[in-house]
Amino acid sequence: PVSRPTSYHKNRMESRRHSYFAAASMRRTNGRQSENGLNLTRPRLTAIVKFVSSLWLPSTKTALRLIVAASRRSCALAFNTVVQWGRKSVWQRDTHALNRALRRPCLLNAAAALMLGSLLLTGCGGPATSSAPSSETVVVTVFAAASLTDVFQEAAGSFSRSSHTGNVEFNFAGSQQLAGQLREGARADVFASADEMQMQAAVDAGRIEMKSVKTFACNRLMIGNGLGVTGGSDAAPGLESLLKLAQPGHKIVVGAEAVPIGQYTRQFLANAEQDDRFGPEFRAGFEANIVSQEQNVRGILSKLQLGEADAGVVYASDLVGNTELQSMEIPAHLNVSAVYPIALTQDSRQPEQATTFVTFLFSEEGTAVLESHGFSTGCRGEGSRRGIDVAAAEASDHAND
Repeated sequence: PVSRPTSYHKNRMESRRHSYFAAASMRRTNGRQSENGLNLTRPRLTAIVKFVSSLWLPSTKTALRLIVAASRRSCALAFNTVVQWGRKSVWQRDTHALNRALRRPCLLNAAAALMLGSLLLTGCGGPATSSAPSSETVVVTVFAAASLTDVFQEAAGSFSRSSHTGNVEFNFAGSQQLAGQLREGARADVFASADEMQMQAAVDAGRIEMKSVKTFACNRLMIGNGLGVTGGSDAAPGLESLLKLAQPGHKIVVGAEAVPIGQYTRQFLANAEQDDRFGPEFRAGFEANIVSQEQNVRGILSKLQLGEADAGVVYASDLVGNTELQSMEIPAHLNVSAVYPIALTQDSRQPEQATTFVTFLFSEEGTAVLESHGFSTGCRGEGSRRGIDVAAAEASDHAND
């Protein structure tokens, strides 16, 4: 056999002695506390798991479950061996013993510990400068009537390009649906309705303060024609085409009675009923030709574009730039002014940014966007409540009947 120097055997014995005492020390602690200076006991790790799990962070929960495994006696012994190995001088270190102690599972748990520390610093109490939301991530939630879809999307683009901070997210639907969502507690920063009645419903629900309501635009009614009906550009041909809609054989789609476009349509029919040229026969024939009542104006446009109806009552703004449908004017003395109010919710989470967006709609640039889509802005500041008064009167008449 090859003879080895005495110093070699001395070093081997010294390394084994240190490893023995390290293992004995860990057996005495019975795994209650690791000797790596971190003081990560199993109860404390369990408490951290419960606390961070309450934050509903799946990645953090996974990392914490992994690091709990690091408190096992086998890995605690491995960590202790690393510490002891580092404290020795170079000639005392036993690399083979260290490699045997640091088994693969313990290395994975050590990696999990590093990931846990990173998650805790970045997502659970790190520096305020990294966790505080910046102005670039502010999101303003706007509940807007379906008839505002195109114009508000363009306005949001202009708003963002005009060096305004924050993003705008929309929830487009029928005004009555949006008012119902607000009544049920849905979170929103701004509510833009297609009539004053639904805005009043949000005020009655306590979500909107009445003094903050402003009229930002107005609209008017128009008949959208499919390919089966043609209108005229002159007043007389257009009037004749309108009268023909009351004749049998036409298919007409309108808004449901509860939605703003439906309320405005019935007001138009009430006006026509009082006109000598139209009279009650026109209203009766028009209503007899109704084949569908939609929950918002987008549903009416969809029916017309699919060819499921010959004509439908929509807003003038809906036909601006629409090459798939023809338009038919409603005489001014029969038409209705649709008022669009807007207001911030009382519990808005982003009141400053929401106010900035509303202010933009009243600016010169915002006004230009509205008018380019067929809306009128001359009604601003009037605070007209004719739509509410008429609808309330009709509701009273139905109740009396």
